[in-house]
Amino acid sequence: MAGFMKMKGLAATLGIGSTKAANTGAALVNMRYTDVIADPHAASTNAASCHLLGTAGAGQLLTTGVTTPTVFNDIDFPRNLVVWADGACTSAITITGTSQFDAVISEAIACNGAAIIAGTKIFKTITGVSCAAYTGGAQTVYIGVGSILGTSRIMNGLCIDGAVYTTASGASTAVQETTRPVKAPTAAVYGVTFNTALAASKTYLVSYGSSEVR
Repeated sequence: MAGFMKMKGLAATLGIGSTKAANTGAALVNMRYTDVIADPHAASTNAASCHLLGTAGAGQLLTTGVTTPTVFNDIDFPRNLVVWADGACTSAITITGTSQFDAVISEAIACNGAAIIAGTKIFKTITGVSCAAYTGGAQTVYIGVGSILGTSRIMNGLCIDGAVYTTASGASTAVQETTRPVKAPTAAVYGVTFNTALAASKTYLVSYGSSEVR
């Protein structure tokens, strides 16, 4: 009986809900995982700036004038990105980098002047930024972090749950999200948005299902 109870406890911890009688080649049994994200940057902060120095109408790589390059190579957690400008830029800002799974990705986010425009893909690193033809003369485009946090595994989007606690107070003070975290709306993008705004003083827990086993 003691051995049976131990196995039952292990199953509950891992979230194993069913088994297969035979190998049918289908997806593996669904597993439950919990990601712990401590002290993330608030959305749209810790921005890197890229100066548009070229002639109006000419597309260019934004490789000069980057004032805070650490943001490009050391995003605090895999997450979506946002762009805005200090001028009338309405160009597509194309960002290349890697996802949380180390796949090479790119995303074009249409800038709209000072309005903060959010992308939808999850970036772990940024390796390059380019700008299509633009108007408005020399100005600065800013790249910041968004509020969609990438999950460590491919998620199925069902039965997502979350909790938040003040980091200094510890996990025992965690409060379940009344409005559950929402999966990123773009297909093949695996991340969630919490109802509680992101803050560097809080820790966020997200529980979700995945068929990925590592």
